[in-house]
Amino acid sequence: DLSLPIPSRDHLAVLHAQQHPGSSGKGSAGAASSSGACSDVYSHQSWLSWMFGWMFNWFWGPSISLQDCLSAFFSADELKGDNMYSCEKCHKLRNGVKFSKVLQLPEVLCVHLKRFRHEVMFSSKISNYVSFPLEGLDMSPFLHQDCPRGVTTYDLTALICHDGTAGSGHYRAYALNCLNEQWYEFDDQYVTSVDPQTVQNCEAYVLFYRKTSDEMVKKRNRTLELMERSRRERGLLNFYVSKQWVNKL
Repeated sequence: DLSLPIPSRDHLAVLHAQQHPGSSGKGSAGAASSSGACSDVYSHQSWLSWMFGWMFNWFWGPSISLQDCLSAFFSADELKGDNMYSCEKCHKLRNGVKFSKVLQLPEVLCVHLKRFRHEVMFSSKISNYVSFPLEGLDMSPFLHQDCPRGVTTYDLTALICHDGTAGSGHYRAYALNCLNEQWYEFDDQYVTSVDPQTVQNCEAYVLFYRKTSDEMVKKRNRTLELMERSRRERGLLNFYVSKQWVNKL
């Protein structure tokens, strides 16, 4: 599982500056691009500036994608100043760089977006819209060099949305039926078929992605066809296929 922070406007500017070092930003993007590591964006942010930024993003929030959230999570952070690294060999505080990489990709990738912020005096919710792909989520940029280079692409199979605030709200779920390739909304006791655009427009909170490849899609379709055929045509022998095998690549 991945618990991803939703990057702020300044954090996005730092990420985009790191991804495109040759481009020169304007306004706030230019100021943020000179700040260095992504951790600096948070370490120098006061409560008042965070509240102002929250109100600003409420009306003119930046365009954020799931790829931005992944880039923010896997970006390198400089360990310096009050956050220096304690070396195990020399037992002294040293400057360092902290980063994360994926060593092994799961069959089903669960992505949790950190929309809720809990402080001592209050709690708040980050309601920024985060765009996400229904198909073709590529995890290859975040792999460790020792990670097996197999299937790195994922398709969305289900997600959970939250409507409301940090104090109250309502959860809805969407899931893809693999038999008819139709999306369904699960709202308490009501189940309704919806179009893919409705799914993409929701305020995603938890997303479930499954590995996909052209070869495995053919095998899954063939397996589902045989399972459906076995239910229609009753014979003397029954054959069973593990659901884990159907989901496995």
